Amino acid sequence: MTDQALPVASESTVHPPSRSARNGEQNPSPRNSSGRCLFAFVWAFAAIGIAIGAWSLATPLMAAPDEPIHVVEATAVVRGQIDVPKQPGRLGVTSLVQVPEWAAETGALPG
Repeated sequence: MTDQALPVASESTVHPPSRSARNGEQNPSPRNSSGRCLFAFVWAFAAIGIAIGAWSLATPLMAAPDEPIHVVEATAVVRGQIDVPKQPGRLGVTSLVQVPEWAAETGALPG
């Protein structure tokens, strides 16, 4: 078996200059598409950021279904109750933590 040289397209392949359809002038190089990709990325990033920001401003405090329990969990973690024993409860496995009264009553806030 002998090795055969295969033609390989290089990145420096010279393309013939394209002509503009309107005035017949030559375009020195094809348009770079990386600028379009960057523009599309920035536009999509901004659109998604605006949507997330609007959603967070439109949702009142404690209105999400699981937000009160997240407040209790975060308050317990800040106070050092990270690895507490699990106990079976009515709604599944739970942990008993001690938190201040304001955090324990977040489920009773109107929202």
